[in-house]
Amino acid sequence: MAINQIKPSHGYLGPEPNNLTQEVMVIDQTAYRIHRVVVHEFTLGDVDDVEIYAAQPIWEWQQTEKGKWVMEKAIESPSWYRNNDLSTWTQKFIITAKLKDRDYTFYQLKWGNGR
Repeated sequence: MAINQIKPSHGYLGPEPNNLTQEVMVIDQTAYRIHRVVVHEFTLGDVDDVEIYAAQPIWEWQQTEKGKWVMEKAIESPSWYRNNDLSTWTQKFIITAKLKDRDYTFYQLKWGNGR
């Protein structure tokens, strides 16, 4: 019997944050409401090493105007999540970011619902 390594189903696009995020946070003596937003999502087919194949679409997204803005304005490193879709045998990746209320408003006005 072989022992299978359990692969993570989520991670960070940068260093793992060491602080807890609250619904309202005080940053530089100003209180901000924090919003978690889905900023990008994509699917991959049935591949052997999912994280390696997911690296290219994540990197390409980070090089777009939207990706650069999110990486700069997020209050902590954006995180990615992987979900299995058993009906189509695909892997769905979702990237989320936590934004201050004013950055959230700008994001919604410029890019809509993030998809």
